[in-house]
Amino acid sequence: MDTEAVAAWATVAAVVVALFLPTITAWWRHRHRPLLSLADDPANSAEEKWVYKETGQDSLAWFVRLAVSNAKGKRTAQGVEVIVSQAKQLGDGGKVVRLPSPALGWTSSLEAAPFRTIGPDMERALDLGWVIQPGGGGDVRFQIGIQEPGAPQNKRHHLEPGRWRLDLDVMAENGPAKPYAVTVRVENEWLADGRCVTVETVEERQ
Repeated sequence: MDTEAVAAWATVAAVVVALFLPTITAWWRHRHRPLLSLADDPANSAEEKWVYKETGQDSLAWFVRLAVSNAKGKRTAQGVEVIVSQAKQLGDGGKVVRLPSPALGWTSSLEAAPFRTIGPDMERALDLGWVIQPGGGGDVRFQIGIQEPGAPQNKRHHLEPGRWRLDLDVMAENGPAKPYAVTVRVENEWLADGRCVTVETVEERQ
């Protein structure tokens, strides 16, 4: 093959690469973008000590946790957060508690920022909420685990006993958001070993 033919083929190859490389790159990034999912995490749910900031006194609390995971073979998810938009009490006459989409807190996190990275085939535990053992015959309330300082001052995120559906959205800076509905049942009394609150279902929201 003479020099002119080689140069011509090289030119054609360069044009083909210039035309299709952006498309192939975009396809690869889309195919391997993070794919997050949400699931119940009973293994990390636990009874722990709760310390009141105002008084320094402590009490027992049951923490309900979910697992946020990234699928195998995907890119690392950046800036992951889970927000809650509302809680709906199930049953006749159930009320709706609307929230300004605050972020839930990550388990054992001392940082204020709600964002996290999750690598492929990895998961992180998330605090859906907790029930504090009431003192002096007080009422049981399930507190949605909103990251401070986003918790409403009127404490409308403290849910009374009953069945509730929480609308959550799992989001990442470099991946698609996925809406979920989590149904919990809150008992009307403190019960040991986490029996005072139960995660019934964790499903993708349509």
